[in-house]
Amino acid sequence: MPGRAARPFPLAVAALAVMVIGYSRPTADRQASAGGQSGRDASGNTAPVVTIVQPDASRTWQWSAQFRYAITVTDKEDGDSAFGEIMPSEVLLDVEYLPGTPGDGLEPVRSAARADEPGLAILRKSACLNCHADKTSLVGPSFSAIADKYGDSEETIARLGRHIRNGSSGSWGSLPMPAHPNLSPQQTQDVARYIVEQGRRRHRWIYAGLEGVIRIIDRPDDDGVGFYRLTATYLDNGVAGGEGTSRRGEHSITLRLGDPATPPRDVAPPAE
Repeated sequence: MPGRAARPFPLAVAALAVMVIGYSRPTADRQASAGGQSGRDASGNTAPVVTIVQPDASRTWQWSAQFRYAITVTDKEDGDSAFGEIMPSEVLLDVEYLPGTPGDGLEPVRSAARADEPGLAILRKSACLNCHADKTSLVGPSFSAIADKYGDSEETIARLGRHIRNGSSGSWGSLPMPAHPNLSPQQTQDVARYIVEQGRRRHRWIYAGLEGVIRIIDRPDDDGVGFYRLTATYLDNGVAGGEGTSRRGEHSITLRLGDPATPPRDVAPPAE
């Protein structure tokens, strides 16, 4: 599973009539410009700056409609996505549906402080996402199909870890999955654990790439109040020869959901 070439990303499933409100935490670079911390850490690595530039924050979206997302990444060491210097498959968009309404006081933010889950950090830098997607089948089964078939017991995690490390065939058709002997048993178990945990999250989706199209889910049977949180992340390559020096850039926006406004009933139709 674990390296990946850029490919058009499959359609996603998102939700409701949407008004976009951005928020996030400042990156080290922006803190530095405000007179705070330096943009570089002790290793000399500068955190990447990740920005979600689409969807449009000024419009409202309907149930079952589609919207396009686009992400940019700039990193002092790795380069700029505008010039093809950032591997698209290493840029991930996490989309989560949450019921209710977002809290007040959301502000545009960027963050480089949080770390990837261990399995996600390996997936991001591996070839897994060439053949596997979160909720959509590609060459190989989706994360959700794997979770549905195998469950998430410790025995399952260990078995899937062995399949990733040693390769396997016959479980999902005739096409074999290549071995990944460069990964340790612990690393392959971390990948397996992330796959089944993410696959079981029915209202959270992961997409790879700098751009794509998301299909808004059909209106839920409840009162239709909810919002989406989109979080784009990129884990840089760190300092050459400096193990463990990678830093993650992050940008999140909140999509407020609601049915489109309807005209008041006492408004007369326009005269012909």
